[in-house]
Order: sequence, then C-alpha cells, then structure tokens
Amino acid sequence: MQLKVAEDAIAWLLRSWTGAVDWDQHNLAKLSKHGFSRVEVEEVLSLDFAFAGEVVGNFEERRFVLLGKLSDGRHMTIAWAMRGAKLRPISCRRSRDAEKRQFERSK
Repeated sequence: MQLKVAEDAIAWLLRSWTGAVDWDQHNLAKLSKHGFSRVEVEEVLSLDFAFAGEVVGNFEERRFVLLGKLSDGRHMTIAWAMRGAKLRPISCRRSRDAEKRQFERSK
C-alpha cells in the first residue's frame, strides 16, 4: 500500500474530529474477519495513535491509515475515511513489522 502525506487530514484529526466513530454492519463485519472488535478499535482511537498517511489509489472517497497499539501490546493498522465530524473505519488488521516500527518511532 502506497501512502502520501495529507496535512489536511492531520488537521482534521486534531481540530475537527469529535471522537465519534461511524459504525455499520459492513465495517463491523470486516473487524471480526481480522480478529478485532469495535471496542478494540475505539480503544486505539482513544489512546495515542500515529497518522501514517493517505492511501494512494482511485477510491470514491479519500482513505487514510492510522497506526495504533492496544493496551495489551498488540499493534493495529486502521484504514479509515472522514465522514463529516466522524471517523469511519473501513477495515483494520494486525500491523506489519514495518508499521510497528513506524508507530514506535513516532512516539
């Protein structure tokens, strides 16, 4: 996955995002496919996470990536989109080794 810098998305996370998350049956189903729960995603979003960048590709809406770490030590990579003042998780998975290193370097 190729990522690029997205200063406007960083500003949105810092200034406009209310902390609200947009859930429905589709993104909840993707979570369980990868072994995560809604509670775990919301835990990462409430803790310290790192913005990795915007996904380069041809999508209907812009997609971004966050890297985070659960309180039990597991790393998670979350693909998401901006939906008004809500963050909409598109999918999440266990972080790859390079993503874990990137997250740890950002702290």
